Amino acid sequence: MSKKTGLKNAFKTRSTKAGGISLIITAVVLAIIIAVNLVIPKLPVKYTTFDLSSAKKFSIGKLSHEVINSLNDNISIFYIVEGGNEDSSVKSLLNSYDSSSAKIKVKTIDPIVSPKFTSKYTDESVESGSVIVVCGNRSKVIPGNDLYEYSVDYSTYQYQPTAFAAENMITNAINYVTSENLPVISFLTGHGEADLDATFVSALSNANYEIGSLKLAAEGGVPDGTDCVAVVAPKIDFSKEDVKALNDYVEKGGKIYMASDEVDIEKMPNLVSFLKGYGIELVKGILVELDTSYCYAYNGVSINYMLLPHTDNHEITNDLTNYYVMFPQSQGFTIAENLPEGVKTDSLISTSEKAYSSVNIEEKQSSAKEDGDIEVDGTFKLGAAVTYKEGKIVYFSNAKFMEQTANQSVSGANSILFIKSFGWLCDTKDSVSIPSKSVSYDVLTINSSTATVLKTLMVGIVPALIIIAGITVVILRKKR
Repeated sequence: MSKKTGLKNAFKTRSTKAGGISLIITAVVLAIIIAVNLVIPKLPVKYTTFDLSSAKKFSIGKLSHEVINSLNDNISIFYIVEGGNEDSSVKSLLNSYDSSSAKIKVKTIDPIVSPKFTSKYTDESVESGSVIVVCGNRSKVIPGNDLYEYSVDYSTYQYQPTAFAAENMITNAINYVTSENLPVISFLTGHGEADLDATFVSALSNANYEIGSLKLAAEGGVPDGTDCVAVVAPKIDFSKEDVKALNDYVEKGGKIYMASDEVDIEKMPNLVSFLKGYGIELVKGILVELDTSYCYAYNGVSINYMLLPHTDNHEITNDLTNYYVMFPQSQGFTIAENLPEGVKTDSLISTSEKAYSSVNIEEKQSSAKEDGDIEVDGTFKLGAAVTYKEGKIVYFSNAKFMEQTANQSVSGANSILFIKSFGWLCDTKDSVSIPSKSVSYDVLTINSSTATVLKTLMVGIVPALIIIAGITVVILRKKR
């Protein structure tokens, strides 16, 4: 046999054919891997990354997508940060914005390389880690510290980030740079009104509202062109002239936001009369909730006057179906069965049917009802939305819900209710309030039954299947 024939026959052997097939398969697999590595970096981020965090910290949610899908103009988002110092959470979120629409472009700018870049958008110094949102000639700078919420760690007495607020800030900045008119909220003064908590001032600013003040006595009424009047926890009664001015304002299509703490019905008859004109009938005392599912619990003990009331079906509350709101120490009211002509009053917030109003809560020793306490048929109301002709009113019989402590206790849901109220009043449908997302890590906990199943699967079943597969391959080869 010649060498040529022997070599030819050698390539016809079973082992040579198997080796050739293995070589071809290896080459094909390597080609696929190379192609995938070349293609994947070109794909949009939304196809190559997955947000597995429970709070969806690294991606944008439904409200942001609604804002983005309504865009008519191009948006540029600049992340101002030195190379190598990028915050991974911020960068992942910005990538999510970038991949969500062709109208949004995100770019990272190193202030060391381009020290004069930010001067095109602001005269003030821009700290590293900040974000600038730009549309045409309008821009908004979001300081890096505003992308997180902080609280004091009393073990170190240093501020530590507790929540990631970047999505709310960036989405509202997009609203800001694309909005033509920004509503002004005029806060009423002259009746001992409380100052609005800084957290809620920021919420208004972030939702693109401007804040002003109004003194009815000095103005002689509500000036024409006033977008909305806000009244927070008045301590003394309105005058009859004040009530007339507010009623005239609503008659002409004006918008009023009002939140009161416990109103002394005997000492504040004009305020009581104003509310009654829109079907809101205040009840004396502070509400006590006997249904513990409607109460805040501390260390396992329900606090009957710290209410977690029901959010009723309304445009304002639709986004709160999966959240609790907290109303501490609340007065209640009922809605009149026979409303004044032309008035439509809808409940926003309500108790359970087990609640009652305590007329002397400071001296109560238990949650049990006492003589003089007030019950009603059905539920007490804590919030209502009123329409009269073109005018609108949102009323809450509690102003303490607009405090940082109460808001934090329900993960920012109170501020959502607050902002949604102004959105409905001012017809600013694009105003959003997105809850901040916890920065704490979730721990994967597996119960004992699940652990047993996994152990059986990994230690018993999978190895057994591998052994059976191996035996089967050996038997089949011997039969050939």
